[in-house]
Formats: sequence, structure tokens, C-alpha cells
Amino acid sequence: MKRPKPGRPRRPLGREQPRRVIKVHCEGRVTEPAYLLSMAKAHRVAHVHIGSVGKDPLSLVTDARQDAQLLKRRKKQPEIDEVWVIFDTDEHPNVPRACTEARDAGIGVAVSNPCFELWLILHCRDQTAALERREAQHHARDLGLVDGKDIHPDAHNTLEAGYTTAKARALDLDNRHKTGGSGPRANPSSNVWKLADRLRPSPPP
Repeated sequence: MKRPKPGRPRRPLGREQPRRVIKVHCEGRVTEPAYLLSMAKAHRVAHVHIGSVGKDPLSLVTDARQDAQLLKRRKKQPEIDEVWVIFDTDEHPNVPRACTEARDAGIGVAVSNPCFELWLILHCRDQTAALERREAQHHARDLGLVDGKDIHPDAHNTLEAGYTTAKARALDLDNRHKTGGSGPRANPSSNVWKLADRLRPSPPP
């Protein structure tokens, strides 16, 4: 039997459902990759490849576009099934442009305002008031969700148990901004659930 090529996830054969292969380019160097890899490992629905890290939104989209173009060229035997970028609104001036360019290229976008830690906070409590990046990071630390930049080892069960609630809270924030006229991606908001859903089993019909 042929061995899989190094670096490529082995797609199961036979009756087992093949896992999606998702490549994600992340603004954060530690927290976001740790969260995504942990979820993928827990649910075994998708393989996650971490691409570029530590870059601004437009640079992430530029890197992700190369993967998206490769995916289009290799429709019959793609090495990856989906391409995503995940970044914060924070103080980046080019977020709207990055979102537009990503979606035009068929790249999934997961963005949080002000930062990824907001998404973690929503697993534990509501957050309807606007907050700054450092404030969100402080709250995530106080809730025991992060340890420095990494996901706290004891937080995985909390994040798993609170996932459905966090998604509902994120959707409620979107609705608040829509009805209040503050516009999409206003502070606070996060659509990380769109990417996270791709790493979890589909709910029963």
C-alpha cells in the first residue's frame, strides 16, 4: 500500500467519510491556530492546515488567493477543499477591502471586532457593550479561556460546552447591529462560528 506524501493528510478510504481539508491563514500566531487545531482534533471532521500567520488582513488574503487559485485548477484531485482567512478588525483600515477581495476569490472570512478573544468570551457570557482589544483579552484571561496567547488547557471543555450558546450570542450581536443601524462587523461582533461550523459535525436534520 502506498504511503501518503509527507505533509498531506491521509483521506480515509472505504466506508469512513473523508475529512474536509481546510487551509486557514491567521492574523494571530498562537491563539487562533491553537483553537482551530484543537477543534479539528476533537471532532475529526476536517483536517486543518495553518498557512500564513502574523500578517495584516490584506496580506493574508493575498496569500489565501494563491491557494484558492490552486484549488480551482485542481478540481478533480484538490489537496485542499476550502481556504479561509481569520483576522481581527482592531485598528486595521483595510478590513472592508480584505473582506470583499476574499469573498470575490471564494475565500471564507472569519473576522472579529475588536479581536478573536471576543469569540471566546461569548462561550461564557454575553458581551453587548463595545470593548477594546486589551479589555477583551483581559476578560478572556479572567474567564480562564487563555493562558498568555495560548488557549488555556482547562478551557477546551468550556469552549465545547458553550459553543452553541456562543454562536447564538454572535448572531444576536449581528442582529442588534443591523436593527440599530451600526452596520456589519461593528464592535462587538464575531463570525468565527462560520469557520468553526466547518470543523464540527453537521447537526441532524
